[in-house]
Amino acid sequence: MKKKQEAFIRTIDNLQFSHAYLFEGAKGIGKAEMAKEIAKILNCTNRSVGEGACQVCEHCLRIEHGNFPDYIVVEPEGTTIKVNQIRALKSQLTKTAMESSAIICVIHAVDTLTPGAANSLLKFLEEPTGNIHFILLTEQLSKVLITIQSRCQIIRFQSNQEDTVNGLLKEKGASNVTAQLVSQLTNSADQALLLLESESFGQIRQESWNWFVRIFTNRAMAFITIQSQVLPLLVSKVESEQFLTLLQLYIRDALLCAQGLEGQLIQSDKIATVKTIAGKLSVKQWIQEHEKMTKALSKIQSNVGVQAVLEQWVLQIPK
Repeated sequence: MKKKQEAFIRTIDNLQFSHAYLFEGAKGIGKAEMAKEIAKILNCTNRSVGEGACQVCEHCLRIEHGNFPDYIVVEPEGTTIKVNQIRALKSQLTKTAMESSAIICVIHAVDTLTPGAANSLLKFLEEPTGNIHFILLTEQLSKVLITIQSRCQIIRFQSNQEDTVNGLLKEKGASNVTAQLVSQLTNSADQALLLLESESFGQIRQESWNWFVRIFTNRAMAFITIQSQVLPLLVSKVESEQFLTLLQLYIRDALLCAQGLEGQLIQSDKIATVKTIAGKLSVKQWIQEHEKMTKALSKIQSNVGVQAVLEQWVLQIPK
């Protein structure tokens, strides 16, 4: 955490602080604390170059206690961040900074934005204003709309346990690709090892990939095999969420290929197939498919039947 703070101090001192950051990491790992510290660094009246916030000036104390008007925090109302919250934020942000030269807006659980709220926020991110900075927080990057991801600098917060997940998986014989993929599904080393050793997860992983390829080579067969080959593997909501999360990772890889960013693929061992599939849709269409899968995952979490969700998604993919 100290190294991240030092990096942000250098960025701020060099006048390179971005208009939008997306912090990803487990609950309680320090994302919100770092966002607050950044607000203090930007607004501290006693800070010297190369140093952190003083913690004792009026601005620092007011930010700490949540009553500084240029430090704005948005949290979900219930389970989602609603469009009226972003509209209220928009109204507040259109005003000039009241007491400082930088307005910091922190949005918690940005993956819970409703579609209307997401669209409203995107307009702000697409047209950055010099003295307004966004820090978005999420526990799982894959659930954040890729259009929002693309407009932010992504900063990952990892615990000591998370840092060891890849190493533990590789010690158990996992390939680099498998270790990366499993690490996208869980931040827990224990859970990652269970997935690695799970025969049912191995089957879900294999069938999710086969079915994804089938969609773009034989759409009719892909639709038919939802019931005959996919559903028997998805015996609970957990397996259904795993299946759709894997699909979302494959869509992400296809999008990266469509953008010419093959070096960032998770499924690097399947690059030839991913390239072929990536050419089936435009970059814009792949972004839309990623967003559709995010919504599909939300439906599963709201107890909508997985068969209906998959069938609807397949039918809506452009041919």
